[in-house]
Amino acid sequence: MYGYVELLSKLKRGAGSREELEASYFIESVFREHGLEVSRQAFKTLPSFSYTYLVIYGFSAVSPFIALFSLGLGGVFSLVGFVLLVLEGELYYPVVTRFLRIFSPLVSYNIIGVRGTGVGGGRPPVVVMAHYDSTKAALSFEPRMVGGLRATVVLNFVSSCIIPLLLLLSFVFRVAFYASFLFAVPLWVSVGILVHRELVHGYVPGANDNASGVAVLLGLLNELRGRCVGNPLYFVATGSEESGMIGAYEFYGECGGGLDDAYIINVDNPGIGDLKLVTREGMVFSYGCERGFRELSVKVASSLGVREHEYRFLPTDATPAMRRGWRAVSIMAFRDKRIGNYHWYTDTPEGVSPENLELAKKLVVSLLDEVCSQGGSLKEG
Repeated sequence: MYGYVELLSKLKRGAGSREELEASYFIESVFREHGLEVSRQAFKTLPSFSYTYLVIYGFSAVSPFIALFSLGLGGVFSLVGFVLLVLEGELYYPVVTRFLRIFSPLVSYNIIGVRGTGVGGGRPPVVVMAHYDSTKAALSFEPRMVGGLRATVVLNFVSSCIIPLLLLLSFVFRVAFYASFLFAVPLWVSVGILVHRELVHGYVPGANDNASGVAVLLGLLNELRGRCVGNPLYFVATGSEESGMIGAYEFYGECGGGLDDAYIINVDNPGIGDLKLVTREGMVFSYGCERGFRELSVKVASSLGVREHEYRFLPTDATPAMRRGWRAVSIMAFRDKRIGNYHWYTDTPEGVSPENLELAKKLVVSLLDEVCSQGGSLKEG
């Protein structure tokens, strides 16, 4: 599996780029070599999530200045910014991303390999997924600063919430109007960082994030020959996760209600640090795995010495599924409570542990064995 990490890391796989496309063809070829029924799901994409949050933060950041000329219009701008932030960043309805994609010429792909479609006898599907794109670096991901990223995002959320209230109070108390400029400062800082990111920084190798997850996904294919034959199995390599989980949204949307009873195992950043079973995700609001699958997953993980973890950082492909109340977990690794070499140029194969990859693969296989042995009969307790 380590060879897959080395190969994919040679391609800086930005969403919609030639390198991401090349990586997708390689993954497709491996799926076909293992006899999967393979399809390519094409969709428009953005090159990064910067554009979405420039729009969202921009509405809130400019609202006090607009209020200089029209207090009512400034209030509307601030309210729009807050609503868009809640919808996009916390409730996982990607309204801004969907709008911006209309104007994008870039295309990304999900690579979907299926085994056993139509032979499950009514058993629910099992989905193992990992995103194969990589992201751009940014000042906020610089190793000395990344520890403050969550605090920055939470502060931006608080600022976006308070500014509309201050502008409303400005009709009565003038001091509230001036205070709105103070709360806009963190948003302007974030806007500056996002602009700097797009103008200066490039895509990182993405060895841990997430060539390591794709390596586990591909390494599973040999392990599952003759195993877990009762449930339909979906192996999904998603594109454009780093642009706002676009590939995951597309996959979930195409399947419609077909994933309501599915078991989803997301493998993301498993290569550096202590491997964990993530059963709850979210930055400000958090969402957890469906109870029955969580209990089963924790039992299996514990048998391998892998502990449960709550991930309160940027979302993964599993976060929107948890938001919908689906059976979804993530398998991730953390070093000093952080993702190793997170979104930085140091994310090279040398930092990835082959032992981590093997343990992650073993955990996924064990989960699949347990789910298939249950016959899809898990119920929420």
